[in-house]
Amino acid sequence: MTTADIIALFRLPPGEASAYLANRTGIEVTYDWAQLWQDEHALAFTVSRLARADILDALYKGIEASVAGDMSRRDWTKSATELLKKEGWWGENIVPVGTLGDTVTTVFNSRRVGFIFDTNITTAAAAGRWERLQSTKATYPYLTYKTREDGRVREEHAAWNNITLPIDHAFWQTHYPPNGWRCRCFVLPMRQKEVDADPNLITTAPPLEYVGWANQYTGLTEQVPKGIDPGWAYNAGIAGERAKALAATEQTKLAQWHPAVAAQYRADKDGR
Repeated sequence: MTTADIIALFRLPPGEASAYLANRTGIEVTYDWAQLWQDEHALAFTVSRLARADILDALYKGIEASVAGDMSRRDWTKSATELLKKEGWWGENIVPVGTLGDTVTTVFNSRRVGFIFDTNITTAAAAGRWERLQSTKATYPYLTYKTREDGRVREEHAAWNNITLPIDHAFWQTHYPPNGWRCRCFVLPMRQKEVDADPNLITTAPPLEYVGWANQYTGLTEQVPKGIDPGWAYNAGIAGERAKALAATEQTKLAQWHPAVAAQYRADKDGR
């Protein structure tokens, strides 16, 4: 699936997906995929166990360029592969963690590189589309959950097909897709008259069942809605809105500080 295919799936101009990426204010080196949990991904970009901020920055800039239409999926994966090989990260690597001699193992190959790209592009597209859905909810006040209706759809996700609820319903805070790794589900905006005329729609929210999932990184047991992959029970669009608000607040505060203090803050932040 190309970048254009993913953007088209969400019926979203690239600029709106780019806005979500622009809200991220940093690059984070992490050693476990659960270290940045759910909506924290709207604040920073990471690739688990890639302990080089400069490489992370290069990969992220490539994703931004791809969403903007300046780089294809094929070109990004080629560029990322060449960079990882050049810097000695291709294949299996033992990565030191902290100063106590602990290590973790990571593997970079073609499958993982494609996976990184698809996850970031799909999430950005979903977040950008949420912004548009919010702007049109006076006319389209409902969302309908849709799957691809094929043999690859998860059983739990298939059960949500045609669920139709108001856009501000709490269901969409946790079940707005994507709802897992390589999830292909999406939502359709609906008018009131369309909802009233379609007997196949399910207009009652399903009962939510939560299951415990042990977060090996934090040691905590997270309560995850059944059918959603751990770490995906959040709305990327709402997370993006929060990130945008935080960025605006930060800029307001910086404008009030002494220029030297503000400059040092920015320098320290860029050096993280």
